[in-house]
Amino acid sequence: MGSKRSCFTVLASAQDSEDRVHIYHTLRDHHIVVDQSPQQTIDSFLEKVERGCELSGDEVPAAETFREMGILVDADADEHKDFERWYDTVLRGDNDSMVVHITTTMACNMRCCYCLEKDLLDQSKFMDHGTALGSAAWIKREVASRGVRKLSLVFFGGEPLMNARAIEEIGADLNEYCAGYGIAFKAGAITNGTLLTPEITNALAKAGVTWVKVTLDGDKSLHDKMRVLAKGGGTFDLIWQNLESAADRLRLFIGGNFPEGDLGAFDSLLERLAGVPWRESIAEVTFKPIMKPKKGNAIAMNTDCGHGAFTQGQVHRMLEMRRRIRAAGLPSISDPNLGPCDFYRNNVLTIGAGGEIYPCSGFVGISDFVIGSIRSSEPTAFGDRLRTLRAWCDECKGCTYLPVCAGGCRLPAYLEGKDVSATVCDREFYERMIPMMLSARHEGGAAESDQSGIFA
Repeated sequence: MGSKRSCFTVLASAQDSEDRVHIYHTLRDHHIVVDQSPQQTIDSFLEKVERGCELSGDEVPAAETFREMGILVDADADEHKDFERWYDTVLRGDNDSMVVHITTTMACNMRCCYCLEKDLLDQSKFMDHGTALGSAAWIKREVASRGVRKLSLVFFGGEPLMNARAIEEIGADLNEYCAGYGIAFKAGAITNGTLLTPEITNALAKAGVTWVKVTLDGDKSLHDKMRVLAKGGGTFDLIWQNLESAADRLRLFIGGNFPEGDLGAFDSLLERLAGVPWRESIAEVTFKPIMKPKKGNAIAMNTDCGHGAFTQGQVHRMLEMRRRIRAAGLPSISDPNLGPCDFYRNNVLTIGAGGEIYPCSGFVGISDFVIGSIRSSEPTAFGDRLRTLRAWCDECKGCTYLPVCAGGCRLPAYLEGKDVSATVCDREFYERMIPMMLSARHEGGAAESDQSGIFA
């Protein structure tokens, strides 16, 4: 049986050397770095294998490595069937773990200058006591029926701590339930940090919350221009004080949004974070560019899922920010985090403040995307449709990037007036982004191996 190069193989020259190549398999998520020479390039080696030429002694183990990684497959392999099998059994069929995002409120006590949810925040909807108890009961039923062994909760809004009572009720109930059945339990909150007082921190910790993600947009001067209270006034000092008091009870994830221009305000923030006594409580620091909403589209302004892919310049700046974070001695993400979004995953769901269920947290407040309710076992018409939704088309078959997009984000398809199952192709984005992300991943030590001597 002959061999061929997998259609899911990405070859990308290393940014630090033309003699080094990143090899990445988008379906299996394998990533290695290999040396090549003008006499023996990776392309020429793979072509040699495909032609059935006799391999030298050094090339035989290299071919075996590539077969184990899936870079080389049988000549008659139907890789699209392999993708669909992976999609149905791994992506759609994973019930061992479950992640539930819970919207405690769509209200917020801040009015950030770049906020994408202004219209939804004005609704000021809060999850009431009955809905909180009903949400916990619904999650327990799902955990039992699916055989879940790992449960993660993410509380968000709006500003979720404006309704901390709901977090306490849901978290305490599910933490106790999971402990009684030997189920791993983890909970966290995405908060602006202004309400993270010592009293709230203690209440969250008692409810099983172990981490919070808080936004700091640069140093005090820049942050206070961008992230202000609804009643007016900057928030940096208040958030920093709350982080100091919360650090002994919670793991801290520091996020941020940077504008175009000089990144110096973030360098001074990184220096300050690196020197705090509670440095060991910082689990991760990551910053991303501020995205501009699509003009004339109210829905697009309510969720950052609808703004398209980052530009090449923005990707470069994100990677530069990551380099600066690591240079400061702070932890940052090292994985490109490639793969279809949560919309496609059966084990990731979102509960709205009124008890409605969504397939993805980006669609909270958009009634067309409600798939069910905590008060009913019956799915909506869209919930029924979601079970068989396939967003890719015939032209996607054989595309290298299908495993990382699965037909693209659903919101652009919806916003552009297409059917929600329409394909949204971001191939050009992946072609320019993945090589840069692989280089960053390797620098961070996240590649599986550095096969520098594979042809030595």
